[in-house]
Amino acid sequence: MSKKIRIGILGAGGISQLVHIPILKKHKSAEVVAIADLEYEKAAQVAEKFKIRDFYRDPDKIFARDDIDAVHINTPANSHLALALAAFSAGKHVLVEKPIARRAEEARRMVAAAKAANRRFMVAMNLRFRPDSMILHNFVEGGELGKVRIVRAGWLKRKSVWSRN
Repeated sequence: MSKKIRIGILGAGGISQLVHIPILKKHKSAEVVAIADLEYEKAAQVAEKFKIRDFYRDPDKIFARDDIDAVHINTPANSHLALALAAFSAGKHVLVEKPIARRAEEARRMVAAAKAANRRFMVAMNLRFRPDSMILHNFVEGGELGKVRIVRAGWLKRKSVWSRN
């Protein structure tokens, strides 16, 4: 078995607690080793809840660690650019929550920094890995739908219990 990818989480909010940390905790190749949040008490509570050894207020503490390979940036979009640039500068791989940035130029700067640092960079656009999305992508790429000029998409979800509310 290959070595585990050691991950630092930035942001102790809902998306970290409901999605990122539980999924990472189940993954045999991943280990969450630290979490940082501007609200130190929140970082401490989430660390205790998920048995994460180290927690900080300052994300630079995570960037400075040699035993962390990658970071998940689960913070508000206005912080994504600065945190991603700092992570790449520290030699970390980055997964950033959506939206990637507030403006296209910020996204371009993050991509350029990832390339310059030779690090992996991904946006948490998890729906792209759904089988239906992947099949549709293949149709578009294969030209089977002709020239796509506009797309309109919607989302339906069956409720487990019918209600009038």
